[in-house]
Amino acid sequence: MIYLDSLYLTYFSLPKDSLLILFLKYSKELRDFYEFTKVPNTLEFTHFNLAYISIFNTSGIKAYITENNPLFAHRIIVQLNAYAKAMNFDKNYTPYKTAYKNIPFHASANPAIKQLYINGHFCHIFKLGVITNGLGITIDITFHNEEFMDVHQISL
Repeated sequence: MIYLDSLYLTYFSLPKDSLLILFLKYSKELRDFYEFTKVPNTLEFTHFNLAYISIFNTSGIKAYITENNPLFAHRIIVQLNAYAKAMNFDKNYTPYKTAYKNIPFHASANPAIKQLYINGHFCHIFKLGVITNGLGITIDITFHNEEFMDVHQISL
């Protein structure tokens, strides 16, 4: 079906799927050749067209480490509040900004676990790349570890 769609749209210069569907509707020989028992609708052709699209997205797997515990950030905020009170900082001081600046960029347990902002919060993750097609079906998952960086000559 994918081959049929792309073949006819390019070879016969058909501008839209609807014209191809019209050809299939009125040509029994064409339907028999491609073994169609019924003519596919426009939505089915759209799904097959989406299968050609490749989408790359970065994501990560959350690591079970101290830095990902919400109490870790809370402890830093409490310490900064106490420090601000002892040093008589003004009301404009926000310990939250300072706390998130002070959270380490990578985990102390493993330098490959990096801090990223995902789904509305900071967390430490194993970074990876995901390639999917337009339908959301996963084609490939690649971890961005040191070996990957060396092979692709990427430096941070």
